[in-house]
Amino acid sequence: MSSLSKPPSLNKLHLTGPVWLASDIHLSQDSPATAEAFYTFLDRAPHEAQALFILGDLFDVWVGDDAISHPALWLKQALDALAQCAQRMPLYVGLGNRDFLLGDVFLKRIGAHRLTDQTLLTIGDTTTLISHGDEYCTHDHSYQRFKWWVRQPWVQLVFKSLSLSRRLSIAAQVRAKSIHKMAQLPSSLQNKGPDIIDVSADAIVETFQRFHISSMIHGHTHRPGHHPYVVGEQISTRWVLPDWEYDHLPNHIHPRGGYIAITNEGVELVCNVSP
Repeated sequence: MSSLSKPPSLNKLHLTGPVWLASDIHLSQDSPATAEAFYTFLDRAPHEAQALFILGDLFDVWVGDDAISHPALWLKQALDALAQCAQRMPLYVGLGNRDFLLGDVFLKRIGAHRLTDQTLLTIGDTTTLISHGDEYCTHDHSYQRFKWWVRQPWVQLVFKSLSLSRRLSIAAQVRAKSIHKMAQLPSSLQNKGPDIIDVSADAIVETFQRFHISSMIHGHTHRPGHHPYVVGEQISTRWVLPDWEYDHLPNHIHPRGGYIAITNEGVELVCNVSP
């Protein structure tokens, strides 16, 4: 069931840097502070970057593009902010595990380009594989089976045939089940994160080898940082984007958000973006 079972047909982009990449913003009606910080980021990006990439989970849930026909106020604000950014710079949007139903109607509404699941992005002399990242969590067999099923066109067709309210209800039930599953873990695992919901080292090394690359960037795991791997005779680096959370944190936990910048000189991780 793993998405790594056969090589995907990779999209290739060659752009002039710097470019910015972000992921896991999880916009929703329940995250106004996160949205405000992200909109500030969108307004700033055209002044400092040549293109912006969103590597999945822009929204906390997306049940179909018909949601934008009569959008709630929070969603209209999000669509307008994204559209304003896309008018000023190229905006690329990829699919995450929460918003994989984002479609062409949404992209047309905001004026963005679709980003394939895995893309080779070349800036200057640096080529980096970018993706959402859930495809590398191969130890989580139940999630990979779920992903395989929900990405089937006929399953999506049946789901989209349901009423919007019914789809939202199903999405809420799935989300609640996921939260309950995490709550059953020992507190030490909740804080550190079990290996099963992180990427597999074998999957990462296999990807480096298969595409003959030495750099990759992804989100999904909410564990920002960079990790070196010995692949053959070279050192390869996996960069992880932070998630964005400004609304649902205890008082002693600082809000988080950030991005990665790729310039002609290399890769830089920027965390703790201020609103």
